[in-house]
Amino acid sequence: MALISMVDEPDEKVYHSLKDEVLLFEEDAVPVLEDAWMAATDLLVANRLEELLEEVNFRMVYNRLDTWLQKQKYDLTEAVFIINKFGIKDFDVNDYQNRLDGILKDVWLEMNENLTALEKTKVLNHIFFEIHGFNSKPPNNEEVQHFYLSNLLNYKEGNPTSTGLLYLIATQHLGLPVYGVNLPGHLILAYVDDRHKLKNNDGYTRNDVLFYINPYNGGAVFTDNEIDLYIKQVKLKHKENYFLPASNKMIIKRYLTELEKAYSRENNKVKSGYINKLKELFVEKE
Repeated sequence: MALISMVDEPDEKVYHSLKDEVLLFEEDAVPVLEDAWMAATDLLVANRLEELLEEVNFRMVYNRLDTWLQKQKYDLTEAVFIINKFGIKDFDVNDYQNRLDGILKDVWLEMNENLTALEKTKVLNHIFFEIHGFNSKPPNNEEVQHFYLSNLLNYKEGNPTSTGLLYLIATQHLGLPVYGVNLPGHLILAYVDDRHKLKNNDGYTRNDVLFYINPYNGGAVFTDNEIDLYIKQVKLKHKENYFLPASNKMIIKRYLTELEKAYSRENNKVKSGYINKLKELFVEKE
């Protein structure tokens, strides 16, 4: 691509015009940009090429997440993988899908319809934390990398957000009536009565919830009394939706909020700005 050879243009206005033309090529520009970046010896050129790669990657993620919202199926795995691509540009979806499938297969082999909801949760906890070795009580890792599923699958240790997301993905793939709960702080899950699993998740009440699960604490099971206590301890205003199942769409929006905070803590204004733009997609679709 001849345009790439002109990124050393000293005139900023001319460069930004050039940049806009390069971005029109979208994904097709990536291999050429990467080759040029690897070969770059000039600092200005290297920085501009890196900027272009970041922008192209963001646009790919933005468009895919927009498509995910338009489909309205709200498959959790798809959205989490799309966002992982934002953090890790060379994220291999097939590789990590295969790793996830291995976990799901091991759980599926131990499951049967005669088990109670609590017994199914115990099976999942056993496979997740004992057989596959995920840290059942990881430290509260606030660094950005710990929010990404690829990091959790690689090192078996994440944070409340990534651990909760992986656990929730597993339950939903297995057809268990488990949903995320939009309680500030750690991502907890609600296991609802099987008889009501055909309800729209907006139609659940607290009485429909059999118990709650804390993936961040080894999949510990607890009741709404603990949520009441937590709300009082952290001095939150009581809201009923802190006890109720939330949609996958809401959980992904929450995930982006946590990511934005993580990038802001690292003073990465560019990436926190990009995440904010992804969050705006959810406002537009509400």
